[in-house]
Amino acid sequence: MNESDITTLVTVGVIGGSVLALLFLTIACIKAFLVIGRPNELLVFSGRKHKTQQGDSVGWRYIAGGRAFRWPIIERVDRMDLTTMPIDISIRGAYAKGNIALNVDAIANAKVRLDEPYLHHAIERFLGRGREEIRKVAKETLEGSLRDVLAQLTPEQI
Repeated sequence: MNESDITTLVTVGVIGGSVLALLFLTIACIKAFLVIGRPNELLVFSGRKHKTQQGDSVGWRYIAGGRAFRWPIIERVDRMDLTTMPIDISIRGAYAKGNIALNVDAIANAKVRLDEPYLHHAIERFLGRGREEIRKVAKETLEGSLRDVLAQLTPEQI
């Protein structure tokens, strides 16, 4: 081998190594900054201002069951579970019409709605909270509503 062949091999090796290093760096960046959500999950990217469909300015954006790139250092990603939560409700001593005390057991299913105004409220109230905290708030709200309905009905109507 002469000197020009060695120079060519070194050049090809350096270029090939540089291309491989760049490829691995690109894959590492994509893996670090591409956030993928499950189909039953809401990804909330916070840290930058965004406009809603109504024209309001909020400090977050969301992706429901998809993927998006996160701006490094600027944005943070939180996940919110969108699966249905069964809630057991047990009310003791609720008064129906005519001051008759009742014991009522019920089961409800709660889920975060993906409609625009409801989803914004859910993000503002429940982002960063666990599933059990969300279930507790839903249970207390449903218990209060059920007591209100029971107070308007007679035992025969129930």
